[in-house]
Amino acid sequence: MSLEICVDSKYKEMMHSDRPDWQSEKLSIGLEVVRGINKYEGNCDAFLQFNFGKGLSVNELKDKTMLIENFSGEILEHEGKIIFLNYKSLVDTKVYKDMVLSEINKKIIKINNGYKLFDSNELYIFCPFPFEKNDIENIVLTIDDTANNPYSIFYFNCLDNIFCYNKSLDEIETIDVSNELLKKIKLLSFEK
Repeated sequence: MSLEICVDSKYKEMMHSDRPDWQSEKLSIGLEVVRGINKYEGNCDAFLQFNFGKGLSVNELKDKTMLIENFSGEILEHEGKIIFLNYKSLVDTKVYKDMVLSEINKKIIKINNGYKLFDSNELYIFCPFPFEKNDIENIVLTIDDTANNPYSIFYFNCLDNIFCYNKSLDEIETIDVSNELLKKIKLLSFEK
């Protein structure tokens, strides 16, 4: 959806599939989608998705966090709102960059084992942190190209920007995602 609106309307042609997630024979594009998070982050996110908005008290939510392996976060109540903090300290962006890089390298291994290949094999990464362009440059420099990497384009969705790394051009384009574009994406997602 975001590629169709923010990058090129040709992505409207993509059909949901498997191995890769989105495909277009007509355009000869395959697009795999991944969340750039580790298992712990995934567990925290699943916890949020499953439990928030269900009228549970702070104490009930705290009890449920005990089920998350190695949970080190905190649940607070402030002015009637529940706040979920999965880290109690300053954030080290290297941790998040490593998570994203790990997921990219896993996808490189997977695409070489039974995925349908296209003229353009693309990877869309939902990043867990609002990275800056220099962060994306650092990630791109450390992508393992020794593993027969067939991905030609990488999209890094970083909340208010999408960074597009085109491997053949060796350049990163920054696509600003305004509030207006976000509203348009949400509206379209409800229509489909």
